[in-house]
Amino acid sequence: MDGVTLLVQARAAGLDVHADGDRLVVRGPKSAEPLARQLLAAKVEIMPLLAAAAAERAAEGNYRADPRPELPDHAAWTLLLARAYALDGHDPGGVYGALHGMRCLGARLADDGHGWRLLPGELASAEYGEMRERWLLPQRDALTRLLGEVGGEGGAP
Repeated sequence: MDGVTLLVQARAAGLDVHADGDRLVVRGPKSAEPLARQLLAAKVEIMPLLAAAAAERAAEGNYRADPRPELPDHAAWTLLLARAYALDGHDPGGVYGALHGMRCLGARLADDGHGWRLLPGELASAEYGEMRERWLLPQRDALTRLLGEVGGEGGAP
């Protein structure tokens, strides 16, 4: 049985399988001991799979993180980017890609009483206008919905 199949079966059997340094740790119910022994015997195949899954989770977490945590509206951006990522992943042509790019360049959020709206922040007005036209307007419907939803969750940026 290959490593992926073993991991799928292990999770279905209630086993916790993870790496601790160079050790393979398998914990779970006694009824799954035969499967746990198979996993340990396949450690050489299992460890790279666990490392790849951990790297993928870390990369996904980085995509959702605010790239400008030093700015005062950091909490609002963290929430907005997480919602945008949930909508279309890290698609550079989607609403997440547009928002992430604008934030990297210093765009800010403001509460206008009806939800949040984007402001140029560190961008010059002309530069913001060009970016808005190219990246935000094609995502207008999704962006408007996200800003309204996230702004309605409370907490001003």
